[in-house]
Amino acid sequence: MRHALSSAADRGFRSLVLDADPGAEPFYAAHGAERIGSAASGSIPGRMLPHMRFDLG
Repeated sequence: MRHALSSAADRGFRSLVLDADPGAEPFYAAHGAERIGSAASGSIPGRMLPHMRFDLG
């Protein structure tokens, strides 16, 4: 995770946004992501996914 975030920052990205599996939200949060909303799952009707953002500086 650290490599992916530092690579994105090195390439000029200021943030990285993703829709996480609900069970993976604590993993992303532990690496600095914050939940910024929810998004509907494209594969499971009625399921909402945490929409998360890493600020890369």
